[in-house]
Amino acid sequence: MKPAKTEFISPADHLARRHILVLLDGRGEYDRGLLRGIRRFVDERPGWSLHFLFDHTGLRATLSERSFTGILLDPSRLSERVRNNLTQRQIPLISLSELPAASTLSGVGLDNQQIGQMAAEHLLALGLSHFGYVGISGVPFSDHRGKAFAERLRQSGLNCTNYHLDHQALAMRRSRRLENLPRWLQQFKQPAAIFAANDSCALEVLNACSLAKLDVPEKCLVLGVDNDELLCELAQPALSSIAIPSEKLGYEAATMLEEVVNGAKASTGARLLAPLRVVSRQSTALHQSADPVVVNAQRFITEHLDQSIGVNDVARATGVCRRLLERRMRQMLQKTPLQEIRRQRIQRAQALLIGGDLTLNQIAIACGFNTAPLFSEIFRKETGLTPGKYRQQQR
Repeated sequence: MKPAKTEFISPADHLARRHILVLLDGRGEYDRGLLRGIRRFVDERPGWSLHFLFDHTGLRATLSERSFTGILLDPSRLSERVRNNLTQRQIPLISLSELPAASTLSGVGLDNQQIGQMAAEHLLALGLSHFGYVGISGVPFSDHRGKAFAERLRQSGLNCTNYHLDHQALAMRRSRRLENLPRWLQQFKQPAAIFAANDSCALEVLNACSLAKLDVPEKCLVLGVDNDELLCELAQPALSSIAIPSEKLGYEAATMLEEVVNGAKASTGARLLAPLRVVSRQSTALHQSADPVVVNAQRFITEHLDQSIGVNDVARATGVCRRLLERRMRQMLQKTPLQEIRRQRIQRAQALLIGGDLTLNQIAIACGFNTAPLFSEIFRKETGLTPGKYRQQQR
């Protein structure tokens, strides 16, 4: 049986001179986002066509049938033999993932360290003390997300316990490793917060919670990555997840390939794109055991980011004195109220810079900075980049 292969041809195929081969299985939302971005690139360039190979076992035959201008791939999903074979063919290769330091490839990937940190920030804000990470054995992005998550927790004086799923077992949805997951979850003091490497892992955690009779989110809170809306909304309960710019990543990788084909010198390593935001659903709904002062303070800040609020405003809204508010937030978040206000404003600004075409002045007002110069100054201090440079890098 021939391997599954799909070919998408641009409208001006009669002009096509450049052919991109994409090696992805295309099953998950992350892969589909990558493909949408690559397809958008092809649609904007009449001289390009896109060829999609589901199964790399047919790679040799595919390469013999057509001469490709370049290949977009995730090296971590291919065997060393396949990677070496591709490298020897002298075809430009662009990675669709974070790369190890020793790699000689160029590419675009996700900033997995920021993903792990964002997960920790979100779960720490709920006032919890017991944390776990469910990753995938031997998968680089999973390892990096887990390490960043644990490191951020350590900075707050907290520990993280890890559980690793076997990659093949996860794909087949059956294994003793999956069957042991309920017992692993039962070891935590409740409520516990579990960060999963992606939405597929998070669904396994939800299933395991059901088997272990751990109510979500009352006894166990669960957070995934990818924000696969179909999976997240169908989950019981609905799954919170970190949204990532997969479509943008696919488009940027294809653009990088174009630059290399046009003679630009390929730089080693991957340009990393930051995660977008946490999409909160029922699986991480605020638990009543979390410090109500901190919970109410964060909710007030979020709901009034477009206003010139200060620490005294937050204290009045939570019904406590400023000194008590300061102490509670330092205990729960390791941040002062002013730092939390600024963190939320910068996070919202980053989402607006990436997700739309608002002017800097409009973003400044939406995030409570009042003026574009003040916004630009604070944004640069917090991120090391001007708003304009950040927007340029993320698009």
